[in-house]
Amino acid sequence: MFAEDKFKKLRKEKKLTQKQLAELLGRSLRTIQLWEKGSIEPPKSVLPLISKILEVPITSISDHVIKERAELKGGHDKLDFLSKSLMDFSSKSESEKFQMFMDMQKSNEVLLYETRDLKRITRESKTILNSIDYIIYRKNRSLKYVFVNDFFLSYFGISETSLIVGQRDSDIFSSKKEWMELNLLEQEVLKTQKPIENQIIQVPNFSGKNRIGLLNLKPAINEEDKLIGVIGYIKDISGEQISREKHFYMESVLEKIEYVIWIIKLKPYRHYLYINKAIESVYGVTKNNFYQNVNFWFSFIHKDDRKKTRKEIDAGNKELIYRIVLQTGKIRWIRHFNYNAVINDEEVEFCVIKDITQEKLAEEKNELLEININEMVDALSVRDISAGRYIYLNKAIEKVYGCSIQDAYKEKGFDLWLSKSVHPDFLEKEKEYVQNKSWPPVRVIKIFRGDGKVRFVEVTLTNKTFSGRECRIAISRDVTERIRIEKMLNLLEANINSMDDAVFVRDLRENKYIYINRAAENIIGCSLDEIPDKDGFDYLNERCIHPDDREIVNKMKFEAVDNMPAFRIIKPDGEVRWLESSVTQKKFGDRECIIKIARDITERKKSEEIREILEGHINVLNEALIVRDLETQECIYVNNAVETIFGYPKDTPVKDTNFEFWLNKIIHSEAREKEKEYINNNSWPKLRNVKIIKPNGDIALIEISLNIKTFMGRKTIVSVYRDISDRFSIN
Repeated sequence: MFAEDKFKKLRKEKKLTQKQLAELLGRSLRTIQLWEKGSIEPPKSVLPLISKILEVPITSISDHVIKERAELKGGHDKLDFLSKSLMDFSSKSESEKFQMFMDMQKSNEVLLYETRDLKRITRESKTILNSIDYIIYRKNRSLKYVFVNDFFLSYFGISETSLIVGQRDSDIFSSKKEWMELNLLEQEVLKTQKPIENQIIQVPNFSGKNRIGLLNLKPAINEEDKLIGVIGYIKDISGEQISREKHFYMESVLEKIEYVIWIIKLKPYRHYLYINKAIESVYGVTKNNFYQNVNFWFSFIHKDDRKKTRKEIDAGNKELIYRIVLQTGKIRWIRHFNYNAVINDEEVEFCVIKDITQEKLAEEKNELLEININEMVDALSVRDISAGRYIYLNKAIEKVYGCSIQDAYKEKGFDLWLSKSVHPDFLEKEKEYVQNKSWPPVRVIKIFRGDGKVRFVEVTLTNKTFSGRECRIAISRDVTERIRIEKMLNLLEANINSMDDAVFVRDLRENKYIYINRAAENIIGCSLDEIPDKDGFDYLNERCIHPDDREIVNKMKFEAVDNMPAFRIIKPDGEVRWLESSVTQKKFGDRECIIKIARDITERKKSEEIREILEGHINVLNEALIVRDLETQECIYVNNAVETIFGYPKDTPVKDTNFEFWLNKIIHSEAREKEKEYINNNSWPKLRNVKIIKPNGDIALIEISLNIKTFMGRKTIVSVYRDISDRFSIN
């Protein structure tokens, strides 16, 4: 009987699949399966080959052969008996002779059967050995070839077996060195009588580079359990080795890549074929979690992104961007690429997962930076120097230069800049910069904006390298207002320095003078540099102020003083002068300052004294006196007699700069037309009589005499009004 369980166990111990064993035996997979189930038994002729493949005696798998060998052994014994009986055959009876014949006939049949069976088994085994793409050979104890299969001959390009059998490797192949490794292994098997399995060796190849082989060597044992040689078979695994090396290096590379890479087989069900190590650093869990559940990755997606991601997957999107939440609560941004392919008729899905958290943070920073840059008042441009093109422009370009960003991006070179933007006053200088390809780090340019307005722009240049490109960064600031203010300040300083009034500006906190004009230098007799930084106020007080007036001036030391009285100073030459001062407190930047404007009123003081004397005399006269500015008709002086002559308050003529009150309230209707004519022509006779009406209704006749005089540096009309009503009869 066939021992199917033992057969199955021995197959598994040899690590042979049913399919592999079927191929070795030249049988179908179904036949092997039926043998192992015990449904059918293998033919007796196949048992020797099975025993050789499984490397066990036939008795280990079947008892049929045991019986057959017992019968054969009995037959051999009988043959031995018959051979001995032939010696005395002639002495036998007929019946004994017949019996001997019958026994011999039976023994002959057994021998014939055994011979036919052995020949058939040998023939079938040889056919199988010659059909296998393995190098198979047997050598005797002298390492001479006894057998080689057809693949051996074709592999080494040898035409006939006779050229091999009875020869050593050194007799056949010219290079002994290449066969030394194999011969040493064969000698080891002969010495130890132990097999060598799956040893990788180099196989000499006469057509080129040596090949890689997988060697198996076993001692050859005869029926008497004597060592008669060595059996070897070599499988050429050069292609497999290369594939394994490729696979090894590819996997090694993939394991070092920071991106997550996985391969999913779609049929017969979705499951992972490969996941690289990066998954642990990106998702914070081991590969096993993913191998157990092919959709495990989806559970990491942020709840706010799941619906969108699912729609994109259903729509067949190849690229997905979403957030994941790690078990630690940390949020990461993921870019997920899907690729589908068919390999060896198998559908697979490749996925590449990239952690783009830092990219997203950089994008957010760039967006914030872009917002801030575009909110800048200053225009920012980045220009590729070698290409001569702008690679970045912020929105302020449009405000500063008045041109669209699109037009600026189109410009190559400086033709548009020179022809459209630069003002003619600056054109030659700008052309020089362009020709020399050299610009000052900071310059101010006068330009025409796109809307035709003329502006001043300050351009600051720096060179930087961006992404391997040498670039020029330009910051353009509209300084039109600054230029205007600077001009105004220069003009103001010129005017201040031309003023007769002295100007002092003092920092309150440091008690330090920070500005004085030329008039101040003339008054105090020293420059700003000569005034000590510390206690400069006290220095000037002691140096310049009249001793009797120092207490008055000290009140201005730490604050502005309203209605500051006049005070006296003593000039370096000893002259005493009167000053009138106005003091204000202002803040310049972070400085709190006192601004004092001092005017020399010495002459005015003298004039006032004289005026007081004269006005005392003028006000006792019966004649009204009015002094007007010839150009503006502004009333400069009015004496007290005006109220007596006209009957109106003293300030009435001061307010009447356009003569409306004079015509409508004072002049009598009979004289009004003539007076209008004088006013329209801006010309009056030097002496005339005018009829007037007083507020109480009285009519008076007034004599007016006019003289043009220069008074206080201005041309004036001096009008004297006398009441001559008593000289004439007035109706």
